Amino acid sequence: MKRSPHTAGFSLIEVLAALAIVSFALVALLRSTGTSQSAASRLDTILGARIIAKSLLEDELAAAGTVIETRQGESGLYQWKLAIEPASVTAPGATGSALKLYQISAEITWAPNGSFEASALKADP
Repeated sequence: MKRSPHTAGFSLIEVLAALAIVSFALVALLRSTGTSQSAASRLDTILGARIIAKSLLEDELAAAGTVIETRQGESGLYQWKLAIEPASVTAPGATGSALKLYQISAEITWAPNGSFEASALKADP
């Protein structure tokens, strides 16, 4: 079809092609947004677990007395377990008694299958 010099605008085929290109771009954008939100939510959950583990470990490291024990509890959607066990280290070639240490381990879990673990050593004063 030949256009006259006075006819302006786009043909139907050009408009449909432009709509198809825009729709593909929008679908790709929406998928990436959904993936980003899912990843951000997962990172937020892991960050919450790390904060709880750090708090548990720091509280125990700052405590005056250390007792060998296992404690557990809940904090929001997280379940935690804190284990304090003896750990001994002897320097190579050293004579005398070994340095008395405690290993403090924190395990944080959440539904459905999330978990995070952290540990620290505490010297016996």
